[in-house]
Amino acid sequence: MAALTKDADFWMNLNVCHLGTMMGCLPMMYGFYTNMQTIFSAGKHSFWHCVDGLLPCAIIVIYFFFSFKFTRAAWHMPALVVFAMGSFLTLMGSRVIIATVTKSKFSTFKDFHLATPILFGIAVMPLNKVLGLNEVAIFVFILVGSMVMYFYYILNVIDQICEALDINCLTIKHKKTK
Repeated sequence: MAALTKDADFWMNLNVCHLGTMMGCLPMMYGFYTNMQTIFSAGKHSFWHCVDGLLPCAIIVIYFFFSFKFTRAAWHMPALVVFAMGSFLTLMGSRVIIATVTKSKFSTFKDFHLATPILFGIAVMPLNKVLGLNEVAIFVFILVGSMVMYFYYILNVIDQICEALDINCLTIKHKKTK
């Protein structure tokens, strides 16, 4: 009976941040659904190419589901859940933009190591009842790990662009003297 009262109190104490987070998920799910319709109906790419492009979205949906299903911290600090996912989302968005600009194929599997922090979090959340890790620490690890992967990717892209254009980044390239 005490657990039922505790859960009822929890639902009664939802604040604006919780409501905003939950409402923010609705447009994301609608966007995911409409993107799936658009991608699969266009017929430009193979089915597996489309699935590969939607994999980051699926990872984000699974992350949200596992976060709120298996952790209490997600319910008490939903902004932490969103911020931890934000770095991964930004990374994947950047990769899609770079792939589009360079007219290369976007593949989640090509640089799968970039998704390691969020996949680690997804794997650890259900196991946390056994492991007993601090839930906030899991989200902080996902946040910091995704940011590190994002910065690694960006620095790698900058290096590749500088190499392709034969320029130095943020420095003046001196002319070779004869």
